[in-house]
Amino acid sequence: MSLLEGNIMDLVDKILNYHKSKPIRSFREYNESGFHSVIELLLSSKSYVSEMRLIAEYKKDTYKYGFVDLFLLNTISGDSLVLEIKLLNLIGLYRGNEGFPITNPDYYALEKLDKLLRTETEESLLNRKYMHWCKDSNRFKIVKVKKYIEDGVAQLNKYLNAVKNSKASINSIRSGILDSRVNIEDGTSYLRGFLIASFGSHKILTKQSKTKKINFKFDTN
Repeated sequence: MSLLEGNIMDLVDKILNYHKSKPIRSFREYNESGFHSVIELLLSSKSYVSEMRLIAEYKKDTYKYGFVDLFLLNTISGDSLVLEIKLLNLIGLYRGNEGFPITNPDYYALEKLDKLLRTETEESLLNRKYMHWCKDSNRFKIVKVKKYIEDGVAQLNKYLNAVKNSKASINSIRSGILDSRVNIEDGTSYLRGFLIASFGSHKILTKQSKTKKINFKFDTN
């Protein structure tokens, strides 16, 4: 069963096998852009659109853009999947645990943390704290991993709600897809969503949305 049919574990296994070939120092400041590129490299299907543009929502007569990390399509059935990517790097998890932005954490401390993450339960993982640089406030911020993941799931659902509207309409104040790379046709298909989050070298957490039956089919132009 493919990713578009709801099987995320095949992709998870490929990611973990890829990560195993990398040294711990690669995960010190591993970022979402790098993780995104790895997933694109590992996808068996090339029928995807990266950073697909949406009008995600309207507020007070103004609209906000959104960008789907990866939009996967089955060009035969028209089924589609929104993939939301999250990356919590080792240095951010280590700093969150210590409570302040340590400039240069000890290599062996990061290695110890990485080994601990491998066997940690989801509950323990979600109760961790993560420190990251916030551009809006121009400072480091600490957030609960649970909140970080919940915000990601909320964003995933917002994007799914926009995608199921098909094409966006600025004049009609309707959220939807606003990307010339995606062709939209009438028909029946299924839309799914996954959040996939990476912690260190051997830990992947996934969350799945409800499958939506929609009255559109998608293809790439």
